[in-house]
Amino acid sequence: MRGPIGRFVRPSDIADVRRTASVGASRKPHFPVSGGKHFSVARPVEEMVKRSRLAGRTFKRRFLQATGLTPLAYVQRLQIEDAKRRLERTDTSIEEISWQVGYEDPAFFRRLFKRTTGLAPGAYRKRFCIPDFARRRAPRPRRPGGRGTPC
Repeated sequence: MRGPIGRFVRPSDIADVRRTASVGASRKPHFPVSGGKHFSVARPVEEMVKRSRLAGRTFKRRFLQATGLTPLAYVQRLQIEDAKRRLERTDTSIEEISWQVGYEDPAFFRRLFKRTTGLAPGAYRKRFCIPDFARRRAPRPRRPGGRGTPC
C-alpha cells in the first residue's frame, strides 16, 4: 500500500499511528531514556523520534501536548533528577556525576543544574545530602582519597 508521500507504508505503521492518535492527552508517552544505562544515547530526542516512527515535528508536537514539556526539556529533567539523586546519596565528584548522567562538559552541567534547581550542584549536595545512618542499605565503603562522608 502506498502512503500519501508515495513511499510504501506497512499496515502496522497505520495501526501504530491510529493507536498513538487515540491515546489522548492524559496519558504520557513512555520512552526508556532514564534508568542510568540509556543516558549513553548520544541523541536521545532523535532516538525517541525514531522509535515512535512519527515525523519529527509531529512527534515533538504530540509529546509537548501530552507532557507539557518539549522532548529535550523532558530528557534534561530526567538527567537532572538522576544527578540530584546521585548528589544526595554519594560522594562522587560533580564532574563524574555530570559524565554519568550524560554531560561531557561539567560547566554546562553546572549551569543547567543551577537553572533547573536554583542551586549549584555543590550547594545542593550540602543542603540535601542523606547521612549514612538514614539510608536504607548498609553504607558502602568510601573511595580511596574520597572526602570520607558524602555530606
